[in-house]
Amino acid sequence: MLEGIDIAKVIVAFVITIFLILSLYYGVLKYGKGFISINQKGKIKLKEVKYIGKGKSLVLVEVNRKEFLLSVSDKEVKLIDKWDVQEGETPPDNAS
Repeated sequence: MLEGIDIAKVIVAFVITIFLILSLYYGVLKYGKGFISINQKGKIKLKEVKYIGKGKSLVLVEVNRKEFLLSVSDKEVKLIDKWDVQEGETPPDNAS
């Protein structure tokens, strides 16, 4: 029969294991972009995806030094805007 101290050890080990699994999951989601990259060496680069609703998202794609902003839904893909990529240039920040 398990004593109270043995049960406490099992519970503490279980809590620590769950904490480590959740920490690893959070770390991969937050910082995994540099480690897990789609089409890193190809001509098409998926730069960013923002989900804006159920089945709807905005996608920023770079192809041959041009960037495309796409609206993607369950039924269609629409081109919103496109522009050339300049070396060392960052997109303007309209937060001010």
